[in-house]
Amino acid sequence: MPDAARDSGVVAAYCDFGYREVDFGERPNASASAAVPGVKATVNGQMSYYRRGQPTQFIAGAKVVLVSDRHCPVTAEQTTDAEGRYGFRDAVPGPKYQLYVLPPAGWKVRGENPISIYVSGPADRPIMVSIHAEPGDAPLPVVPANPAACTAGAPTARSR
Repeated sequence: MPDAARDSGVVAAYCDFGYREVDFGERPNASASAAVPGVKATVNGQMSYYRRGQPTQFIAGAKVVLVSDRHCPVTAEQTTDAEGRYGFRDAVPGPKYQLYVLPPAGWKVRGENPISIYVSGPADRPIMVSIHAEPGDAPLPVVPANPAACTAGAPTARSR
């Protein structure tokens, strides 16, 4: 298995059938992908207010929730510390994750919320996701809930 498949947590194969003269988009094709078991990743980040391109204030007390597209979507959650930091260890790599950010009163996330991210490994090379905040209020995103079949309080990733 290629190292890239281990790091991404996904192995994929793609093949198209046709002639060189046939436009690529017109050729029949087949593809398949599968998760690579046992691979872990780390996601770290910081929530800050930026002015003139520099962080001028760290945002403490924001709830950050790591959500996947799996059956039990809420993977882990954490509250930012005094320096705006958060982190998740032992996340399963994959392309379909989102960070839902619930900032403290008086702050909102600049840009999209939730934030789409691609989690990849290895665990000793963390994915860094900076969250840019600005003063103000915005509607909080609705964080998905895990179905009842999920084990309560047992996320698939650990907070730092």
